[in-house]
Parts: sequence; structure tokens; C-alpha cells
Amino acid sequence: MIMLILNCLISITTSKGLVQIPFANRIEIESSWKDYTDTCRIMIAKKIFVKGADFASTPIQDVIASGNPVEVKLGYDGVYTTEFKGYVNYVHPKVPLVIECEDEMWKLKRTDTSARKFSGGKISSIIKHIAPGYTYDILDSSIGGIFRIDNDVPTPLKVLEKIKDVYGLYSFFRLVNGNPVLVVGKQYLNAVQTPVVKYIINENVIHNGLEYRSAEDVYVKVRVRSRQEGGKVLHNTFTGDSKGDLKSLTIPGLSQSEVEAYAHRLYDESKTDRMEGSITTFGLPLASHGQIADINTRMSEIKHSRYYIDRVATTFGVDGFRRVVEFGAKAPQS
Repeated sequence: MIMLILNCLISITTSKGLVQIPFANRIEIESSWKDYTDTCRIMIAKKIFVKGADFASTPIQDVIASGNPVEVKLGYDGVYTTEFKGYVNYVHPKVPLVIECEDEMWKLKRTDTSARKFSGGKISSIIKHIAPGYTYDILDSSIGGIFRIDNDVPTPLKVLEKIKDVYGLYSFFRLVNGNPVLVVGKQYLNAVQTPVVKYIINENVIHNGLEYRSAEDVYVKVRVRSRQEGGKVLHNTFTGDSKGDLKSLTIPGLSQSEVEAYAHRLYDESKTDRMEGSITTFGLPLASHGQIADINTRMSEIKHSRYYIDRVATTFGVDGFRRVVEFGAKAPQS
């Protein structure tokens, strides 16, 4: 059995300069497109001292402060990957020392935005108004009527929440080549944008929490909304099963017949044989939400299938390097 050496590098930019810590009791990273914010929890020994230019030693909890930029790299055998990039949110001065961090959304929770009315145009015009200067990846659909940012919506995050409520578009930051990209409405990647993650049960999967469900056991309710240029919102009359998981879709500018067609398509695509649940792996293969996972279950019901990754919970520390990967919608099969 090949034994790999665990590596981590925590870099925090403080008022005393760059502090780098090559160890940790435990690191917990939660990442999902369903949440606006990725989080990172770092646990390290409290008795660490930072020596400044004047050679004076300061306890690390007195050096790290809210708002300090932080980057966490993890890996094996000296090969590192940036797993998290963001800001310190809070430092808990207990044993071990706990550093709570949030990704780039930390800034959008604390930045002011100005009131404005958007008449027509594209979603991107709203995003660039509330969060200028970022790299974007936006499903640039029509605003459809009037969209207002009122004075009671003081931060960019509040505007993103309103966009989700009105248009059904999720917003989050995705690291691309180690840099944050503000994503709106594009939670899933394709096989061209990123490598497909391959899993084989009982080979590179430590724990299999997947369960098989046949199509006849899947109950789905569907909701499709379409905002028109004048502000009117069309709704589907076909709603699927009377019980089950709700699948919703919001697309501006559709006719009533198109709304119904989308409702039927959403229902049909959801009523399929599927695997549900999660798996636990080591730190490799790398995985992030939005990617396509190719799963070989070696089961008679569904031996081989592809799903999108919805959530990844990464842990690192004295107990090893693990990822819990949760799956969502079916991806194109090949």
C-alpha cells in the first residue's frame, strides 16, 4: 500500500505581514452552489507566536484579525492545490485556536450599494453595478420589466438574494486558477470546462452512501415562472405529482405555451432511475461543486452513470484528508 505524506499551507496576510502556517489540527471547508458563501474553519495550536521585524514575539491570536486575507492549500507529497481563498471572519481564542473564514462573499456582505432602477436590459447590468471589478460568469438573461434596488437592500448580497427570489438564479464565487469568479445562474460546468471526476466504488471511494431509486419511486412537483417585459409573471398549470421534491425553473420572456413545455420537460428529466446520496473519498481525486462525476457503482441496477456535484465537504488534519461529495441532477451520459 502506497503511503502519501499530507501537506497543508495556511497563508494569512496580517498587519504584521504574511503569516504562513504549514500545519493544522483540523481544517473544515464547506462548498456548495446552493449557499452564497463557502466557509473554512481552521483549528491550530493556541501557543504559536509570530516574531515581528523588531524580533518581538506576539501570540498568533493577537496578530490575526477579521478581514485578513487567507488562503488554504492542501495536498500530498509536496503538491498543493488552493482549496480555499477568502477572509478571516472571526477568531475564537480557545484551545485549539479556531479561525472562522468566508470566501469572497465576505466582502459583498459588508459593501454598500446604491439604490437604482433597472428598466429592461440584462442581469449582468445589475451584477456589475453592485459588484464592480470582478471577473464574472453570468447567465445573462433579460431583466424582464423593472428591477429596483431600494434603500432597504443595502449590500450586494441582499441584491443577489433578491435576484434569486425574482429570477431563480443562484450566485456564488468559484475559484478559477486560484482566483474568485462571481457566478450567477451557472451552477453546473460541462466536460469541456473542467475534467470529469471519476469514482469507482470500493476503489477510490472510502464510504458509499449512495442509494438507488427507480423512476416509479421518484415523485416530483415542478414550478416554472417567466417574468415578462411589463413585469407580469407567467406560471405553469402542469405541476407534476401531488407530492415529492420541488423542482423550480425561472426563465424571463417565455410565452405561456413555452412555460408549459418547460414544466413537462423538467418533470420528465427528473423522473428517471437515479443514485442519491453521497460518497466519502480521500483528498484525491480533486472535486468541486459544479463538476460532473462519473460513478461506477458496479451495481446491477445502475452500473455506470454521471451526476453533477452539488456539495463538497473537505476535512484535513490528524485524522487524514477526506472529502464528502454530494450529488444532484443527472449530467449528460457518455
